[in-house]
Amino acid sequence: LHRLARPQEPAHHHQGLRGSPAPGRHRPPVRARRGRLAPDHPRHRLARAPVRLDADQPAPLPDAAVLATARSDGRVFFALPHSGLLLVGTTDVRDEGDPGFVSPTRREAEYLLGEAQSLLPDYGITADMVRYAYAGLRPLLASSRGPESAITRKHAVVDHSLAGGPAGLYSVAGGKLSTYQPLAREALRAIGIHWGSNRATRPPARLAAGPGLEGRVLDHIDRYGHAAPAILGNAGRVICEHAGAVTAEISHAVRSELAASLSDVLMRRTGIALHACRGLCCHREAAEIMASLLGWDASETAQQIAAYERDVAHHLPEWSDLSD
Repeated sequence: LHRLARPQEPAHHHQGLRGSPAPGRHRPPVRARRGRLAPDHPRHRLARAPVRLDADQPAPLPDAAVLATARSDGRVFFALPHSGLLLVGTTDVRDEGDPGFVSPTRREAEYLLGEAQSLLPDYGITADMVRYAYAGLRPLLASSRGPESAITRKHAVVDHSLAGGPAGLYSVAGGKLSTYQPLAREALRAIGIHWGSNRATRPPARLAAGPGLEGRVLDHIDRYGHAAPAILGNAGRVICEHAGAVTAEISHAVRSELAASLSDVLMRRTGIALHACRGLCCHREAAEIMASLLGWDASETAQQIAAYERDVAHHLPEWSDLSD
């Protein structure tokens, strides 16, 4: 989406990768933050609001992404079909708060809703169709000029020892999700590890359908890439109908990815929380599975469930729970 929206950027393999400075050559300002050295980069909050479209709407859910510019401010705006929801976004504002307490604001959600209504007037999108909103932070390279949306998406791998910091401490700043593989390889090279080529890893073959497994389940498991066949082979039962997730994903997160909290498993490892149910249809069952694997007693299991419910309310609030 970023490349489509910014035609002035080169069309080669993602701007800011091959032409990025070697590790250590580009050294953004470094300062001590809470007792640790960290690159002094601006943080920007991005908010998105998945919107549920009821079956009785005048138009069906689109089957392709819609990319446009926002009428109110000219920002890049998109609407993406996502697991039965319509994901619209984004905002782009500076954030100086605690990174652990990022949450979308009502003002951001109202902006997204208004732009969605302008972009897709036939869908009759209203606030009561919004299942939740969410926001996150991304560190961008420092810039003292221009609006937030114009700050470069190039990246840097910072060697703190070159600025008087501890040897062996590196920070990665900038970049985009779509460039994560080359960025990861560059970070590995900085610490002396060479992993594969600069070409994207070829994805594994699509999973074949099995008895009792619907297409939605296969689509969800398929996102695990090379680990998907093993998960499919021990799929168990469907634990979340909205996501198409199976019980084997909970076990995989604990055993193979060393996840240790219910929030981590449902909000990040499996992505179950990003569906219409926000994971609240299955979080208790998922907690019981984790308890059997990690040896939680009844008290710890209850604490994990309560912590997840708090995290959902804060990070994935419904429209009525959005704060100013």
